Amino acid sequence: MFSHAQDDYYAIINPMNKESFEDYFEHTNMDYPVGVYYMDLDGMYMRRVRAHWHPEMEIDLVREGSAVFSIGGETFTVNAGNAIWINQDRLHMIHPADPGVSTVILSILFHPAYLFEQNDSFLATKYCEPLKNNEGLSHLILSRDDEYGVRALENINTLLETNLKLSFGYELETKSRLCALWLQLLEKSSRIDFDTDKVSQATIDETRVKKALIYMHSAFSSKVTLDMI
Repeated sequence: MFSHAQDDYYAIINPMNKESFEDYFEHTNMDYPVGVYYMDLDGMYMRRVRAHWHPEMEIDLVREGSAVFSIGGETFTVNAGNAIWINQDRLHMIHPADPGVSTVILSILFHPAYLFEQNDSFLATKYCEPLKNNEGLSHLILSRDDEYGVRALENINTLLETNLKLSFGYELETKSRLCALWLQLLEKSSRIDFDTDKVSQATIDETRVKKALIYMHSAFSSKVTLDMI
């Protein structure tokens, strides 16, 4: 399933094809800013997705095994059948929870502009900004153990199936499902209490790490010391 996109994702995460750790690869296009990818961590270097970030939001459904996601200095384990939503421009990386178990992930990347074309519109202000620009909201785990997760996972599985079959009208079905999923994410996030001080420090730390990664990558062929970083 989704093997047709496997090579594309390997190209995306291959650091030899990158100018920096920011993922500039065009996952999607603005005509249809949605991409679906297959990730078998066994076939990747060191069985992991390296630290990176991108302007698209990401939904990762663990199909087989369990995966550890590192986001904003914290780690989270997502088991088979569950998913995680990652906000745009958030530094993240992935590796298997168990080195001896195969780990397969189905990934959906989409740009919020697909749902909210005008950033200053009433709908964007009311529904898009609370998720996209919430510094404390780096991710949400979507589990079969809670009501929001169950409904979200139903939409995610339908999104994957729709973008595999590519039947007539799949773009509209995708947009409809993403809107429903967006509402579910808003509902789930509204029940989270954020520690303002912790969020502020995490944002500063992530910015520093991004700058350090970009510098190390740009100076890869030169002698780099800790003082220089």
